[in-house]
Amino acid sequence: MNIFDKLQSVFRIEILPSLKNVKINIGNNNKKFENKGTILIVNSNNLDKKEIEIVKGLLVENVEENGIMLEEESEKLLEEVMSIEKKGANKASLDFFYGKISQIDLEILRASFIIKELHEKHKPVGELKSDIMQRYGKRGSNISNLCTAGYFGSVIKPLYEAMAVASDFTLDQFRERYNVIVGQYPFAVFVSIRMSKEETKQKILQKIKLNKSYGIKQMNVHGIGKNNVIKIQQVLYEIRDEINWPAQIDSGDSFINAKVTF
Repeated sequence: MNIFDKLQSVFRIEILPSLKNVKINIGNNNKKFENKGTILIVNSNNLDKKEIEIVKGLLVENVEENGIMLEEESEKLLEEVMSIEKKGANKASLDFFYGKISQIDLEILRASFIIKELHEKHKPVGELKSDIMQRYGKRGSNISNLCTAGYFGSVIKPLYEAMAVASDFTLDQFRERYNVIVGQYPFAVFVSIRMSKEETKQKILQKIKLNKSYGIKQMNVHGIGKNNVIKIQQVLYEIRDEINWPAQIDSGDSFINAKVTF
């Protein structure tokens, strides 16, 4: 039995006679396996730990016994996925956002954590990010970039926590602001607590200049924490001649989202 016969026997999946190799993918479209031309795609995000172990074992057997070609680096990627999935920090983050963002966004985030870890290990991630873009479009790409940049931990989680303490808080309120962050990511500035007021001003002005060069006439500025709220409000006032004043500001005691047009 070759790898395809074994996978069909274990997982009861459809196998086309044209299949010649196997590719491990971290994308997710609610299918564990897909036939695409001559390639069998294994969507690792849809496999549980036991199933990943089974697939990995079959891949190793296949190389040793049958020599059917594997997509380059597939076995190594599967090992990386298994290692990353076991990390407590990633699981804790996914658990935190469960029920707070949509199931599809959660799936994208899960895949994005894997990309983030691989990126930090200086592994190539271009094809993996392309897979997310193809499956989920611009939103998938934005979530992946937000995750890679650490913004789910430094901006989005604190945003939820800051909003949730209000007595009239609703999940829809958070999702509305979350969707602004995801949808406007390429045109946004995220202000860190470590940034000085002058650094914040320069970053905002640079982003305005960049957006203008692309014919984009708006952007969002996001910040978490009381100091950031004050800092961003002061900076926007100081650059009021560069933007349409007043800016549209949505803020609380410890968060701010300002929509700036110019």
